[in-house]
Amino acid sequence: LLTIALLAASTATAGVVVETVERNTKTGKTGDGTRMYIQGSAARFDQSLDASRVDYVIFRDDVLYIVETGERSYTTMDRRSVEAMAGQMGSAMKEMREQLAKLPPDQRKMMEQMMGGNMPGAKAPPAPLVARDLDRSEKVEGRSCRVWELSRNKVVESQICVVPFSELPGKEDVLGLMQRMSALMK
Repeated sequence: LLTIALLAASTATAGVVVETVERNTKTGKTGDGTRMYIQGSAARFDQSLDASRVDYVIFRDDVLYIVETGERSYTTMDRRSVEAMAGQMGSAMKEMREQLAKLPPDQRKMMEQMMGGNMPGAKAPPAPLVARDLDRSEKVEGRSCRVWELSRNKVVESQICVVPFSELPGKEDVLGLMQRMSALMK
């Protein structure tokens, strides 16, 4: 099923709101979407437009706050915690690979099957997504956008309708935010 992600950007009172919506082009049904609120160097990302389940992430002062409303909890991730987590994951992956290498071939194969190929080194990374401009424009939610097709291994996964970044109000704030988030996760 093809989906179209609609990118709608509008100026908020003091910031930018970017919204994505998935729509099945065959049935017209709308699926999950996200909203991103950006103001200066802070942002909030709502993970779902479904009002019954709104988990979100706040990025402020180079710290991510991951909020789970159903659990009534949150997690903070700053540079130090990201580095610590990466170190722990690297050590665990190394140990798992070493243990896997010690197993007889039949047991190793069984473990790989049980893990569904999710064991470190057991499965090649997925093929990259290939984006292709369909040389077509549309008007969605009152905004002009360009239609692109995303495929993997020559199989179409989705179509997206993209508003040019240059037309996004507050694009400087959006770009700066993405650069700071990228630096945190590096």
